[in-house]
Amino acid sequence: MKHRNLLAGAMLFVLAGMPFTARADALKGYTNASVDLLAGPASEYPPVAHVADNANVDIFGCVGGFKWCDIAWNGNRGWIDGRFLDSVYKDHHVNIIEYGPQADVPVVTFEQKSYWDSYYHDRPFYTEDRYWHTTTTP
Repeated sequence: MKHRNLLAGAMLFVLAGMPFTARADALKGYTNASVDLLAGPASEYPPVAHVADNANVDIFGCVGGFKWCDIAWNGNRGWIDGRFLDSVYKDHHVNIIEYGPQADVPVVTFEQKSYWDSYYHDRPFYTEDRYWHTTTTP
């Protein structure tokens, strides 16, 4: 009976639209330089925002080799070059490219249509044909 009540409570929590954890899937990170936040994992994508040096960011994952990472900063979602992104490993700031696997940074994929539909449908560049034919895929 106790397990049923727990399960019912968990279901009610989900049905109420409340997540179990807020941003539990994101890791804390820091920029190590002033850098552009881009709409995809390559320098050819349009800029979304400019992120200051030593800014706190949420890291959702990086593409293979940790060269580009999907982050959130100041209400914006986008990608930054891994060279300019640090995380914490053993109480030290470490670069994502060098320490991504040790710092448990997830490896993710980038699918432009679904990503842009989720985050950029109201941005002016969303309908620009030149960005929909970007062939750089890490």
